[in-house]
Amino acid sequence: TELIASLGGESEQSKGEKEGYPRATGANDSAAPTVEFAPNRPREKYNADIGRCHEEIRNGESYELCVTDQLRAEVTTRGRPDDRPDGASPYGLYEILRERNPAPFGAFLNFGNGGKGLQEKGSGSAEEGE
Repeated sequence: TELIASLGGESEQSKGEKEGYPRATGANDSAAPTVEFAPNRPREKYNADIGRCHEEIRNGESYELCVTDQLRAEVTTRGRPDDRPDGASPYGLYEILRERNPAPFGAFLNFGNGGKGLQEKGSGSAEEGE
């Protein structure tokens, strides 16, 4: 699961967002923003990939395959960090992600964005990246 948060930009709904995918909210749901997660690929492509895996297993190419996908969310937070409700800061959202998905591998990165605000990335995974 990956979370992208931008400071200082306009909020924009994730491209390819579909109903039925997970929604996350902060620990204090009344104060924290709702975050809409969207998959990296359309459901049809994901289902086709699963079908291809079944075919490879039937052909004896593998006995086990794991089809995964990344989920993304874009969030805009405004105001000074001290004025934001719990979970409204990029790191606050990352803490919520880690609390709800206590995966053994994770990271929070904070990048400057050439004076156009900051960009932060938070991720959590059950598997070590290659």
